[in-house]
Amino acid sequence: MSQGISGNTTGHIHIEGVPGAIAPLLTPAPSTEHSVHPMSLAQIQSYLYNRYHISLGTCPLTPMPPIAQRELPASLVTHTVAGIRNERRARHRTAGRIAAKSALEMFTNWRFGANDPIVNLPTGQPVFKNHPHIHLSISHTDTIALACVGQAPAGIDIEKNETRPPSFVRYFMSSAEQDWISHSGMDTVSAVNVLWTRKEAISKLLGKGSILPFKSVSVIDALSPYRLHSFLDGTHVISIAIFSQEMPK
Repeated sequence: MSQGISGNTTGHIHIEGVPGAIAPLLTPAPSTEHSVHPMSLAQIQSYLYNRYHISLGTCPLTPMPPIAQRELPASLVTHTVAGIRNERRARHRTAGRIAAKSALEMFTNWRFGANDPIVNLPTGQPVFKNHPHIHLSISHTDTIALACVGQAPAGIDIEKNETRPPSFVRYFMSSAEQDWISHSGMDTVSAVNVLWTRKEAISKLLGKGSILPFKSVSVIDALSPYRLHSFLDGTHVISIAIFSQEMPK
């Protein structure tokens, strides 16, 4: 099989990824087959950089690395006024910032990054204070934080690959997406989380956050203005969204 992610107009899915990972669906028709390949975080990092020149930074939360532990007490104090009033949220914020600075260092060949402050726009989107032209997106779970950095806008989301209640699917997924879940050939848990992380990634790409009308944002529509990639690592689902017209195929 050729390297990378591809699709075809029959709705068949191919990805150089991991069990359950899918590539962008080129038609809204349900798929009944897909290819599966193991892909570690390091391989995802290489794929995104080589294909899109996007750097992916990571920071574990369990346990947090020494650099994060050293920054955590200051984070607890600095961000209390901003609403970071407990250790869990402070740990997430700190890990996200460290992942972002790591991605910036990789993206710029270690010219800068470690000391570049990160601030938030009125939309909530994080940006590098000294390099606002370099785009940033951050996501985290209770165990790991990810950040992607590039010249063009991108949104990233990571979620634990856990079961979600039927009410969640009915509320956030369109009827076409619910049908896709049933016919994707993936297990239901992974299929739901693939679609959800794609919607979250789009909300971050657009700077909409929770105000995005998630149910009306199709992530399997052939006419979608976004290019979407999803990966599973066994315990998490990761999706990235970019504007199709700004990126090479």
